[in-house]
Amino acid sequence: MTVILVVLLASHPELRLLIPFVDAFGIDLFAMLVGAQIWSYVSPILLKIYRLLALPLMQKIYTLTIYFLGIAGPYVDETFRTRFPGCELRPNNSFKPTPLRGAA
Repeated sequence: MTVILVVLLASHPELRLLIPFVDAFGIDLFAMLVGAQIWSYVSPILLKIYRLLALPLMQKIYTLTIYFLGIAGPYVDETFRTRFPGCELRPNNSFKPTPLRGAA
């Protein structure tokens, strides 16, 4: 992968000036910087996919699992709630801020 990156940098006329930088600081630092830029670009898209597709699907699977457990379902649900208090898989988990005391 790093050889391909160096060859691509060397073949591009504008990016050829980065070859001494890559040579001086090492390919690891350069790959980390490129990865950070890619992650900052891709993370909002992945978060939107998670919120719109993955989370509702996991909530339905969780609800269906609790339903199929039958009589042990409420026990498993309560155990899950106590062990993972901030988990978003629980159904009807909405953010409800507590009002501040003395606030008008």
